[in-house]
Amino acid sequence: MSLRPGVVDFDEKWKDLSATISAVVELRPVKRLTWNNNISDIYALCAALPKSFAEKLYESTRSLLEDSVTALAEEIILLDSRSLFCRYHYSWSLYRQGAHYLDSLFSYFNRVHLNKYRPQDSLDYNVPGIILPPTSPVDPNAPVEIRNMSLKVWRTRMIDVIEEKLISAVINEVVKEGNERDLGMAHDVLQSFIEVTEYDKERPYGYYQRVFEDVFLSEISSIYRKLASQLVTDLSYPQYIKEVSN
Repeated sequence: MSLRPGVVDFDEKWKDLSATISAVVELRPVKRLTWNNNISDIYALCAALPKSFAEKLYESTRSLLEDSVTALAEEIILLDSRSLFCRYHYSWSLYRQGAHYLDSLFSYFNRVHLNKYRPQDSLDYNVPGIILPPTSPVDPNAPVEIRNMSLKVWRTRMIDVIEEKLISAVINEVVKEGNERDLGMAHDVLQSFIEVTEYDKERPYGYYQRVFEDVFLSEISSIYRKLASQLVTDLSYPQYIKEVSN
């Protein structure tokens, strides 16, 4: 395929491209020829004449991801605590890797089309004696890199939807004793709360703190207060000292 601007049928290109996007975020195999053709399709849509389809491509991709993640969240939220914990961990592991590959597929879009939404850094033009006007603030609704958009979709359509049950499941896992708990999986789940807002350079941990940390500290304090109270009631003083020292 020749990489030249021209007239393009969006629906025709989107039919094949949407199938690839769905496969990528689920880590299903995609043939190399299909992958290469889709890269060309993205270029053709972004460079289409007489008007670029870049914004329509972005919105269509976001809508596709939102529908997919919403359907998955509706399945996961119905599960019991332990099953929900495991299914979320598995689904997130696939999705985060798929978002990385999707970003690669949309590399032309990320490099070229998004430039008009990025304010020029005045430091790049810092000439002694010349005062430049401040850069314009970034529009929070402007398109972002495809990976960041994908992660935002996961936050709004997955975590925000199952938040209460998911946090409860993580806490249940953490407070288990000995070999019954899987702290590695718990770490991965908690890491997802950070990754979905890593593009927020000013408050990269703000979402994690709001969604989990504050709730976790409150719940853990409550659990150990109840445990301490029970031990005081059931044990003698020497037994209590021995128990809390272990």
